[in-house]
Amino acid sequence: METAGPQKQGMLRDWGYYSLWWAVVFAIVAIANGLQPLNALNHFWSAKLEQLVWGAWFGLVCAFLFTIVQNGLNKSRSKVKSWIFALVIWVAMKLGLTLVLGTL
Repeated sequence: METAGPQKQGMLRDWGYYSLWWAVVFAIVAIANGLQPLNALNHFWSAKLEQLVWGAWFGLVCAFLFTIVQNGLNKSRSKVKSWIFALVIWVAMKLGLTLVLGTL
């Protein structure tokens, strides 16, 4: 019988898993939110690429924060706490970003 390898410990445990999901989800959300008509159709694909990059970047930052909170405050991996943390981090990042960019 094989034994399981040593489990990674620390605040960034499972960051790779969370970063993949958060980046993919927010890249899709960024593109979907950008479905409104663009003023210059000749820049359509460059605008879509920009939305994809910004969405993935936003997702990676959220994943980093979520990983730290999840590993620090939710060691039991309660699903309710995980969803609460995910929503709070998303709202805080969204509000912080809009306040910084002045679009609120």
